This record gives sequence, C-alpha cells and structure tokens, in this order.
Amino acid sequence: MLCDHVNESLTIGEAFDGYKYFNDISWKEIKDDRGRNIVEFKGTIDLPKCIAQHTYSTASPSIIKEAIRNAPKELFLNFEFLINRGETSFTFGKAWFSSPGQDDDVISSSYIPYSELEQLYAGTSLYKCGYYVEEVERQKRLQEEEEQKRLREEERQKEIHKDEELQKRLRVEEMQKEIHKENDETNTQAGGALPSQ
Repeated sequence: MLCDHVNESLTIGEAFDGYKYFNDISWKEIKDDRGRNIVEFKGTIDLPKCIAQHTYSTASPSIIKEAIRNAPKELFLNFEFLINRGETSFTFGKAWFSSPGQDDDVISSSYIPYSELEQLYAGTSLYKCGYYVEEVERQKRLQEEEEQKRLREEERQKEIHKDEELQKRLRVEEMQKEIHKENDETNTQAGGALPSQ
C-alpha cells in the first residue's frame, strides 16, 4: 500500500499523468552515483487553477486573486523514485517543490510523498497551493492588527491631548482666579486708605 486514502486501482503513472493541475509533465530515468536506477518526475503546476480551486479555501475572490498574483510564475513538483532490483517495484526517494530563481523547497521524507501524493491521487489541488492563500490571509490579518493598533494609539494620543488641554485650561482658570483675588485685595486696600492732609 502506498499510503492511506490512495486509490490503488490507479498506477503512479496514471495518477501523475492524469492530474488536472499539471500543465506539463516529464519522466526521466537516470543512474545515481551508486549505480541505482532512479526515475525522476517533474510536473509543472497550473498555479492559478490550483490556487483558485484549493479544497480547503474559504477565501474571498479578492484574496484568491492576490494569492495568484503573489505566487511564483512557475512552480514544479518533483518526485524521485528508486527502482528496486528486478525492476518490479520502487521506493520513494524524495519529493520537492522548485521554482526558477528560488531555493528548492525539499519536502520532508517523514511526511512526503504521502500528503501531496494523496492529493494527486484524489485529483484535488495540492496543499502547497493553499499555502499561497493562507499567506495572503496571514498578511491581511497582520495589516488589520497593525491598523487596529494604530487606531488605538491614535485614540490614546487624543485622550492624552484632551487631558493636557483640560489641565492647561484649569491652570489658566486658577491663574485668573489668583489675579482677580489680588486685584480685589488691592482695590479693597486702596478704598480703605485715609486721604492725606
């Protein structure tokens, strides 16, 4: 058994060749430096289609559009199969995503090829395509949080300003009271003085 939830009535070749999210595919057989026969598969992913139809996405059309815009122009899914002796069976070597001008995103052998392989066999969009949607959603959340923080700070500054204005007004009123008091005392003293002879 290849892995759970895989339709084993399909061969690897049928599943890969018939996958609707590949624009182009290639198979190549090589020998490694240990003399082992290796089959390499490379599929060019139709990213706009794969992102737009990502199974687990509930994103809005604007998020989907932005995810497609932000995604690389080309993305490849690569699998490596080690052909066992007698050439009647194979073992998975490794799987990785690659994109021109970027470092390869090697998928850990502890979980691949199974998770993306299940998607291939099911004919559903790859988890990797969902990553681009999630990344846009994450950036949007961060922007919203930053905006909320900015608005809270703006409100706090307004409150501080209001408080400062109130304190200033109270000080002015206090000073005016002092001036009136001094004027009243001066007038009282002037009014009570005896005229000089």
